[in-house]
Amino acid sequence: MKKFVLYARSSNKDIKEAKLDFAYQLEHLKKYALKFEKGHILGEFMEIAPNDTLNGRPELQKAIDMANANNAILMVDHVHVLALMMRDLLKVLDDIDDRFYCCYDLEEGDPPYDKGV
Repeated sequence: MKKFVLYARSSNKDIKEAKLDFAYQLEHLKKYALKFEKGHILGEFMEIAPNDTLNGRPELQKAIDMANANNAILMVDHVHVLALMMRDLLKVLDDIDDRFYCCYDLEEGDPPYDKGV
């Protein structure tokens, strides 16, 4: 059974709006992990942080650490949740040995999509 660590990020500083962002992202991630992959979710990490840097993102580091410790797949809803800059994205992928799934706009009945970058 595949193991997943879910990571959601919002750059919205309004807490109410950020919670809506998190709910939307996590709903899609859970549906993908549980329904299509029949996997097991080890943890969920969320944080409010800008997407232009990896600095100051402790929840992302915790998600990476959990994925590494359990040979799990880090899953995000969109690539930009991790990073906008290619060098930052490559650093994250290197940190998790390319165990990465990106999901976006999953609708009921859709097949799994976009494993990896």
